[in-house]
Amino acid sequence: MVSYKILLRRRAEAKNNFSYSKALETHPSPEVLVIAQLNRALSLLKSYSFDAALRDVEDVLQVSEMSEKALFRKAQALYQLRRLNESCQTHEILAEKYPDNTLAAHEYARASARLVEQDSGKYEFRKMILEAKKRQPPRLDRGTYIGPVTVKQTQSHGRGLFTTQAVKAGDLLFCEKAFAHAFHDENGSKDLRLLLNVDMDEATIGTQGELIGLIVQKLSKNPSLLPGFVDLHHGTYKSLDVLEVDGIPIVDTYVTSSPS
Repeated sequence: MVSYKILLRRRAEAKNNFSYSKALETHPSPEVLVIAQLNRALSLLKSYSFDAALRDVEDVLQVSEMSEKALFRKAQALYQLRRLNESCQTHEILAEKYPDNTLAAHEYARASARLVEQDSGKYEFRKMILEAKKRQPPRLDRGTYIGPVTVKQTQSHGRGLFTTQAVKAGDLLFCEKAFAHAFHDENGSKDLRLLLNVDMDEATIGTQGELIGLIVQKLSKNPSLLPGFVDLHHGTYKSLDVLEVDGIPIVDTYVTSSPS
């Protein structure tokens, strides 16, 4: 079940997005156009629609190349889309042009830390464990590291993970941040999610049902993430070849619910 407060927040975010979109359809003056796009980008960031937010700020930057708000929101959107190199590059411009922006400096440090983890695979695992114990739910913000490994097709057993160089016991091969995460506290008051599949006459209860919904929502709001997700192993099921129709992303729920 989704809490009443969350529903109210989502409704307010959708209303804001709609209002700014309607304002943009009135062909406002260049000044009002920039304000509306910046405000809509902020609203889109809050509703986890990072692709759309990025499009808005890119449009603003075409008109105002050094807009402080546009650069900051661009860096935020890129960070959430895991495009850390681009996020840090945008932060570099922000730091040079607006050195007194303390919030941007904080976000720059965060993005830089994730980039180091992504490039080096160096994590402070003990601190991460302690941090996870303090958080509820225990979600951590860390970068994804892909080390000396690659995915290849085998001759007889589908795809496999292969090392690209000599490794030894104890070497970190990869460490991936979860695409989505559902958590249930048995001692808490959070209700369990019930997901019904009327076509297959099946029901999924608990965090697995919630996880499927979270994945679908994330992909629907950020279709740039679709190619990488649908390429994951999903058994013998043949996924759709089309990712978009009439500008609307197509999320194959059979893939999102497949065990991998």
